[in-house]
Amino acid sequence: MLSSGVRLAGKNRQSTPASFSSQSHLGKSGMIADRSLVVVSHSEKLLAQFESLEVVSSESESALLLSPADMPLVSQKLEFESPVLLVLDLRPQFRAQDLVPILELLDELPNADWKLLAVTSGVISLKIAAMLSRLVDGYLDERQDCSNVERLEAAILPYLNDERSSTRIRGGFSLQAGDVELCTYTPAMIPLLEQLSKIARHDVTLMLIGETGTGKTTLAKLMHRMSRRKEGTFHTVACGALPKDLIESELFGHARGAFTGAERSRIGRFEAANGGTLLLDEIDLLGPSEQAKLLRVIETGEYEKVGSTDTLHTSARTIVASNIALDELMDKEKFRADLYYRLNVLQFRLLPLNERPHDVLPLALGFIEAFCEEHEIQIDYVRMDFLEALQKYSWPGNLRELKNQVARATMMAEGKELRLCDLTPEVQNSEESTKVANSNPKLSTGIEDSNETLADQVANNEREILLDALKANNFKRIETAKSLGISRVGLYKKMKKYEILDDQQASKDSTQSVA
Repeated sequence: MLSSGVRLAGKNRQSTPASFSSQSHLGKSGMIADRSLVVVSHSEKLLAQFESLEVVSSESESALLLSPADMPLVSQKLEFESPVLLVLDLRPQFRAQDLVPILELLDELPNADWKLLAVTSGVISLKIAAMLSRLVDGYLDERQDCSNVERLEAAILPYLNDERSSTRIRGGFSLQAGDVELCTYTPAMIPLLEQLSKIARHDVTLMLIGETGTGKTTLAKLMHRMSRRKEGTFHTVACGALPKDLIESELFGHARGAFTGAERSRIGRFEAANGGTLLLDEIDLLGPSEQAKLLRVIETGEYEKVGSTDTLHTSARTIVASNIALDELMDKEKFRADLYYRLNVLQFRLLPLNERPHDVLPLALGFIEAFCEEHEIQIDYVRMDFLEALQKYSWPGNLRELKNQVARATMMAEGKELRLCDLTPEVQNSEESTKVANSNPKLSTGIEDSNETLADQVANNEREILLDALKANNFKRIETAKSLGISRVGLYKKMKKYEILDDQQASKDSTQSVA
């Protein structure tokens, strides 16, 4: 076994025993000389395999083979020197007490151009998996990738040749206020969070556009907590969940006797949120009358309760959210142009989870840990095929579906280990779904081979998925919604969005969905 020893391979290779002093191979200023590859493992066999790689033993490449005790040297390498591929052996021989400080050290390093591969034996500690999910770029399976030298070289070569550059944000980027936090490891999310942090304190109307389950409500709460109104109340109105004849009363309140059953006066959400923040979710489902009254209260702060002529005033800050781009509805004359332009002060689009691949595992493992703590369930280990299935699945229900899926798996788990069979069949078979999607020329050819935009291609394929699911369930919407991992109302909205329903049927189903 290695004992705080350093072995060199490649250009500067020497006949050095494993116990040779680490300091002998340090470069200027006491730091490690330039290496393209650094491997940290307890296993002599694995280190020997890396040492015999052609890409390592050639004149042009070199490697550094270390035991876990040498990790402080690696931190110097990653923080101050050239880009490198770090391979970390996470198999059972590598004890958790050795791994935790190593991963903590890596997590604190700057967002440099280095990549991390982890060697696994098929199962990993839940705690280690949670830490690793924020850092790792890929995995090496001991039975497949490390079974012989040829396979090992084929597995690491793309990373050494920069064919697979690291696109994650090391350590993540987050906004937090109180108990509300939004964290991402996806670079495309940074501009959104940076802009939101700048405008949160200003009393301007915000428009949040994103698919169901992308976190619009959480983001609205975060904006409230970061604003000068944080001491006020935060209220949410789900416009799509209310019958049309009750929306106006919900928003503005009603006077006693305003309608049958109104035995007492009631305040509305605009009055309740006075001095605070009001989120109007699914605003695209408001009718023309409600849209007109909403325009007035947003412009002037004035409104009347249902059944009253007394004009009231509110100072509530309004945030609106929609699953559908409101400008598209405006072009179809289904949303008032004047209301759209009044609301569109600052508009933000939340990315769906399938456009945030680096966020899937950190979110999933965070949900698992929180669920275990809340329900006093002990999960110590997770299998790699469980994590791989989560990573490959397309998550049409986004964060909400992910959270429900891992909660179910945690409850279904036998013993203290999460396995692939604990997931629902559609997630277990995510690899097959990916193969089917890749066989679709609209997905595989790319934008340059089509006149359609990316949004058009995604929409077309989502429509086909919906139709296939409906046919498979004999057009029974409850069963179809369950198979897709979304709510029945969410399914209805998507059917309406892609014009799967005719207008007459849509009107009928809309009444049923809110009944």
